[in-house]
Amino acid sequence: MKQEFSLWKRKTAKGKPVYYALVYEKNGKRKAYSLGTGRKREAERLAAEKWGAAGVSASDKKTATVREFSVDFFLPGGKWFTDRRAIGKGVSERTAREKQRTLENRILPYLGGRRIVDLGTYEIERWRNELLNDLSGASVNKAIECLRAVLYEAAKRGIIQTPPEIERAGYSAKARGVLSGEEFRRVMFGGAWDDRKAWAANLAAAMTAARQGEILALRRRSLRVPGFIIIEQSFNQATRQLNKSTKTGKTRRVPCSDRLHDTLVTLLEANPEPEGPEQFIFWGEGPEGGSVPMDGKRLLSALHEAMDAAGIDWKGRNINFHSWRHFANSLFINSNLPLQAVQAVTGHVTDAMTANYFHTDDTNFSAVTAIQDDLLITDSPIPSNKENI
Repeated sequence: MKQEFSLWKRKTAKGKPVYYALVYEKNGKRKAYSLGTGRKREAERLAAEKWGAAGVSASDKKTATVREFSVDFFLPGGKWFTDRRAIGKGVSERTAREKQRTLENRILPYLGGRRIVDLGTYEIERWRNELLNDLSGASVNKAIECLRAVLYEAAKRGIIQTPPEIERAGYSAKARGVLSGEEFRRVMFGGAWDDRKAWAANLAAAMTAARQGEILALRRRSLRVPGFIIIEQSFNQATRQLNKSTKTGKTRRVPCSDRLHDTLVTLLEANPEPEGPEQFIFWGEGPEGGSVPMDGKRLLSALHEAMDAAGIDWKGRNINFHSWRHFANSLFINSNLPLQAVQAVTGHVTDAMTANYFHTDDTNFSAVTAIQDDLLITDSPIPSNKENI
């Protein structure tokens, strides 16, 4: 049985147009082959000789639906992924897989059965508007960018002449809510926590401005430098894998008070995995045990439960786990730390980003560890239910 192929034309690094054949291998995966010619008929002849007459050029695939055309469109190793890296526009495998999920969850259920040649601006606007009933403008715009990429590729392959115009969704980002120092103590020491790991993860985020993925990726080796937490990787909840680096690609050292250090070590000692540098501090349970981090959703649900108990309208104020990053950033700035020092702790790469995370507060602190120690001054006991460590 002959393998099916399709053709598309692209320019080489020297600007010379060359046809490529996209071939479905026996294992079901696609692979691209250069045909070494910029002439369409010659390319069709060469491809037919090698892969059989079952192949058709992209310009003949007028009946292709969005779903048929976009199979594994964004996945690593595919044409979109390869093209982005070939032209120097870096894209991570994590980003590629997130785009594929957006395609499968936000685009294909609505537009997957539509023929690409029949898809117009009016229908796309209806799809966009329907998404806005359930999603934020930011989420809808991510879906629009994915659809644009698919239609742009269809135009390059000659299936359509030009991609339909798609206007982005308009939206105003809702300001992130931030707890005050007094609210922090009510939430963290109000006695509503029954999961010490979730409590400690929220505490660590509030004291270090670390992102959720960075918190989950913390291991015993993260405490190898006395007085500091070394943040060098993040954990991807979707793939359940460690990313090679942090979001910015940079490692940073964050000051760590003795009390926070002792809290993290206590969790390590409870980890059922053999002691070693790769032991996760916020280890998981179930079949995988302590060899992987705990479920990140638990960090947020436990926080919301604690805020409910403290009488805080977290939904109305838009407070979630990421709010701890704003909380810590505000405390550091209000302590009159130099901007460069705040950036070194939080990992913000620009002054604008640091300013975006700044929220005014009348409380001032003198240093990072002093801030951390002050946060822990309370008459309420720290959660210590070992059954829920």
